[in-house]
Amino acid sequence: MLGAPWVVAAPVASDADLAEFLARAALGPVMAKPETHRVQVLYAPLERGSDGAVSIKRYRYRVDKNEYFYPASTVKLPVAALALERLGTLPGATRGSVLLTGAGAPEQTPVAYDAFGDGALPTVGRYIEKIAFVSDNDAYNRLYEWLGPQHIESRLRALGLEGVRIRHRLSVSLSEEAGYRLNPGRLLAPTGQQWSWPLRRERPELPGPVLPLGRGEWLDGQVVPGPKAFDEKNAYPLEAQLNFLQSLYFPESVPAEARLALPEAARRWFLQRFGMLAPRSGYAAYDALPEGFVKFLAFGGSAPALPEDLVIFNKVGDAYGFLTDVAYFVERSTQTEFLLAATVYVNENGIFNDDHYEYETVGFPFLRALGQALLEEARERPRTPLPAPVFDALIPWPPGA
Repeated sequence: MLGAPWVVAAPVASDADLAEFLARAALGPVMAKPETHRVQVLYAPLERGSDGAVSIKRYRYRVDKNEYFYPASTVKLPVAALALERLGTLPGATRGSVLLTGAGAPEQTPVAYDAFGDGALPTVGRYIEKIAFVSDNDAYNRLYEWLGPQHIESRLRALGLEGVRIRHRLSVSLSEEAGYRLNPGRLLAPTGQQWSWPLRRERPELPGPVLPLGRGEWLDGQVVPGPKAFDEKNAYPLEAQLNFLQSLYFPESVPAEARLALPEAARRWFLQRFGMLAPRSGYAAYDALPEGFVKFLAFGGSAPALPEDLVIFNKVGDAYGFLTDVAYFVERSTQTEFLLAATVYVNENGIFNDDHYEYETVGFPFLRALGQALLEEARERPRTPLPAPVFDALIPWPPGA
């Protein structure tokens, strides 16, 4: 169990309580200028009845869907989930279905074998696992190209998620027009069925403008002065992120129309993957990574080992000076459970793409301390423990947990 240099005086029971708790916790310089750092925190401790039914209360600190932050890799979670849902609409398709990506334009690249170079074919399941274990960009890009932004955004709107736009690949430099062109491809089911689609162009309608941020951007070896526009960049507000995570892990707690159409076995497989640790995943390429890799809250993304008693189901994002993590924490011995989402901006000079962000000195220490502080708070909340076998049956523990 993690130690903490503070004492929890009383459980957080309101937004004001959360603000007070964060103000007195040892969270570093971020809380001295929360507006500058565009901090948003959404904390939701869980309570369970004697039958295991869950009750979730939310407390917010500066959560505002109109205060933009770049979501970076956090958009990969809904895209991965929608890919799994899409498989369920295709007779005979499973997560073992092979997704072959073609190239229909000069800027596009095909994929016929998995990037690990082990001779394996690229399956939808493998792409989802690579997103879950290490936040792989190419895996996301291939699923994005298959689904297309129009389907992604319309499906997320149907689930009741507000302010979301997911309309570009990640870590790929493309012109605006090239970004609208989606690769052709084929999906091959284990049973022999196959589906194909041609090169296509998709450009969803743009929302209202996003206020530009910063003082300039490093492009082609020089700083281009002036704020950077994020109008055509992805957007995924913190409340929407936690809503989606909650709908995945606790579908019974949200309206039926807010749930994905996933069979229970597929849903549980998916959830387990986002709780697994990269070096324990069975992928040799990840063996040397720290267990805290892609675990920003409580562990700063670099802890060599995580407590055996604690599982964190989550998705992180980091780019342009923004760090975000949206997570479901479960500690087995104390039956402590809570949802936590947070984002912070650490770009002191206001220049984007210069790689001079205060991730290591300010951002990761803040998220590490925040996660530890609220883990301690959640432990201290009153609860009536369930019998261990009953509690364990409720959690989608990853293999080996």
